[in-house]
Amino acid sequence: MIQHSPVQRLDMTLEDRLSQQEGWVYMTGMQALVRLPIQQRKQDAAAG
Repeated sequence: MIQHSPVQRLDMTLEDRLSQQEGWVYMTGMQALVRLPIQQRKQDAAAG
């Protein structure tokens, strides 16, 4: 028999979703499009 556990709600702000560096981040497509250039800028700065 399959038992389902209740879904846990993650109380994350938009800022949390855009700034989290590790792990899974659930977001809408629009939020992902906003996050993409932010992440690219951070990676470019880290690479020098």
